[in-house]
Amino acid sequence: MNQNLATRILASLVIGLVLGSAIQLFASSDGFLQTYLVGGLFHAGGSIFVGMIKLLVVPLIFISIVNAVCNLEDVGQFGRLGFKTFGLYLINTVVAITAAIGLAMVVQPGIGANLGLADESLTLSRTSLPNLLDMVIAVVPTKGALSI
Repeated sequence: MNQNLATRILASLVIGLVLGSAIQLFASSDGFLQTYLVGGLFHAGGSIFVGMIKLLVVPLIFISIVNAVCNLEDVGQFGRLGFKTFGLYLINTVVAITAAIGLAMVVQPGIGANLGLADESLTLSRTSLPNLLDMVIAVVPTKGALSI
């Protein structure tokens, strides 16, 4: 009973994988499990969880940087640490931009897309109100909530 945390997390992941696979295999697409459990409870819980994780990213990084700066023994280390951090940031940015441009050149998104003006015969229609589940999920902001 006194297992370490890593073992319990791994066991929980395996149990979740097995249960999720069983629900997907044996539940009909319009049945109770699929409609209310997977499409309702699990979808809402998962979306809220991911939104809350996104909310924690910026404060976690800020606190980590402040902690690292406070633990410096020599003030001279601060300049070297700042230079290394800025250099790694620039290298990461260059690699990300290069990868994005390379992938865009290979995939060529937008080729063959009809980018002309909208058809004149189109009319505006009313949008429907969001359901209660979407409103509950929208309570937790997902982007732009915290910025430094």
